[in-house]
Amino acid sequence: RAPWGGPLVRAGRPRPAVRSKRQALVSARKAGQAAGRGRGRPPHFDAPCENRTVNLRPADENPELRITNVDGLDLALWEWTGADPPLIFTHATGFHGRLWDYIIRRLPGRHCLAVETRGHGRSARPRPPYRWRYLGRDLAGILRSLGVHGAFGIGHSSGGHSMVQAAALEPEAFAAMLLIDP
Repeated sequence: RAPWGGPLVRAGRPRPAVRSKRQALVSARKAGQAAGRGRGRPPHFDAPCENRTVNLRPADENPELRITNVDGLDLALWEWTGADPPLIFTHATGFHGRLWDYIIRRLPGRHCLAVETRGHGRSARPRPPYRWRYLGRDLAGILRSLGVHGAFGIGHSSGGHSMVQAAALEPEAFAAMLLIDP
């Protein structure tokens, strides 16, 4: 009900009352228990699944830290050896290249490069601003210096934007891209 005592109406339809986050969680949990699913989990959580074996990189396999100088900036990247074409990973603002470890560990035998953009991780920290076009130029310079061709790029958020910028500058470096929340 509205604060003045009447019903809440928007465009001729009644509007549901606003609930607190706690009330919503309790309602969802009760609904799940009533359906026999336990603690309010979605139905696909309780569905039977096959036992799957996931091939992983050995736990003791550590990437090599490489520092590449691009236009006077020392930029870091982590390299896992394996078969080409390489997979190039770029992170979002506020992260670093090792955030991809969990994913890369599930890609045994693949050549992977996780780039740390300027101002992040072990890369140089010049004065801001760090515009996307600068990050794209940096990534294109790294790929050029390593002689990368036909790579598969994976970029998250600003890493996706810098990947697109790099592809515009070095189109032969990429065969395909996966942009996550660019």
